[in-house]
Amino acid sequence: MSALPSLRFWFEYNSPYSYLAAVRVLRALEAPVSPRFAIEFRPFLLGPVFAKTSPVGPKGPVLSNPAKTRYVIRDMQRLCQREGIVYRGWPGKPKPRPVNTTAAARLTALLNACLVPADGSALPLAAQRLLARWVLDVFEAMFVHHYDVSKPEVLTALLQSRAEAWHTPLAVAPLLQELGITANPGSLVHAATTHPHTEAMVQDNTDQAIANDIFGAPFFITDDGERFWGSDRWADATAWAVNPMDLPAKL
Repeated sequence: MSALPSLRFWFEYNSPYSYLAAVRVLRALEAPVSPRFAIEFRPFLLGPVFAKTSPVGPKGPVLSNPAKTRYVIRDMQRLCQREGIVYRGWPGKPKPRPVNTTAAARLTALLNACLVPADGSALPLAAQRLLARWVLDVFEAMFVHHYDVSKPEVLTALLQSRAEAWHTPLAVAPLLQELGITANPGSLVHAATTHPHTEAMVQDNTDQAIANDIFGAPFFITDDGERFWGSDRWADATAWAVNPMDLPAKL
């Protein structure tokens, strides 16, 4: 049986539209009919991307612009109500503020690496579902419950809440043995915040994002390099992944 085409899901935990995309990813993976593509998860950091592509204030292009902030929050309210998703905006009252999502991105990259098969092939569907559920847990912690995911204790509690599902995959993960990391939530979060390997994984993802001309989040990129920006391009991205269009060369 030939391998399924891949669809790389590039996301940033500070991005509300990445939250919406994560919902769509999980719904597709948990649908009664299995998707005809495999999701590859690529957590990255928008700060370095913005610094390279479009320098803005320290809060990024949305939260640095009050008018844009108000628009995005209202737009997300409309979209999420239509999708049946809870959304309460960025943490921070009365002014929304970005959260340091570095630790969450590193932990996600580490969990992803623990699930990758020994031959480096795409994650099995069950592993994709497990990781997609985790990604959505982090987004909901931010945009529904307003938890500060920069805090190790918050990430530890989130992972502990899924400990039963993660127990077997982590217990047999060769990477944790290689890095000397104990397969329990507290140790994994500590490694995410301190281990050079987890730092390098997210740095590599961020460098690849810049190299792939990614300038925002979410982005979806197919095997043939076709790029789709925004959660509203999900249907286009999945369709292209399984049946690329015959278009002229890029302008």
